[in-house]
Amino acid sequence: MDWTTIISAAIAAISAGGGIGIFFDRKHKKRAAELANESTVSSQWKELFERSEKKVDAQSDKIEGLYKTIGNMRSQLDGLASQKAVLTLYKCCKVNCPDREPPFGSQEKTHNKNHEQQ
Repeated sequence: MDWTTIISAAIAAISAGGGIGIFFDRKHKKRAAELANESTVSSQWKELFERSEKKVDAQSDKIEGLYKTIGNMRSQLDGLASQKAVLTLYKCCKVNCPDREPPFGSQEKTHNKNHEQQ
């Protein structure tokens, strides 16, 4: 056996065992690992985006609810202000007496009473 036979046998053994294939496959494995890493990062960003979208939607719903509440309270306040104005008009001018006179809507009666008494 000479050296060329031994070297060619060693090369054949390495080739058959996949030694050279592993060397060339190294780039593919590295690229596959990078793609897997990018996929993981992408899924994490997607999850963060979806979480932030849910948070924004929840805040929008809450804001809409608060605007409805504000509108209801405004209309209630307007109604109460109107009631106060009407009741202020009907407030009696004479307090703590049996002849109470509301100033609005009863002046004809008081004039008649005053004319009858004179």
